[in-house]
Amino acid sequence: MHLLGFNIVSSGSKGGNSTILWDDSDLLVFDMGISLSRLQGGRMSLLGLRGLQVSAFISHEHSDHSSGIRRSTGGPGQTFTRGQGQQRP
Repeated sequence: MHLLGFNIVSSGSKGGNSTILWDDSDLLVFDMGISLSRLQGGRMSLLGLRGLQVSAFISHEHSDHSSGIRRSTGGPGQTFTRGQGQQRP
């Protein structure tokens, strides 16, 4: 990924935490404190970010950093896989 831009979409325990980073073809969502549909309909749309491959990195499981995963539909093209960080027993 050759970084072209980044934007702090939301910050705070009540509104959720989410930052986006992007290049010509990919978009990385760092923490999904808000849903993917809210990201796509809001900030990504305002920035003209369409047609990008979206990936997500969740720093930890507190709801203000991860609740957007649960609220996202997981529809076509949306695959969420738990990384190899600390695993719950």
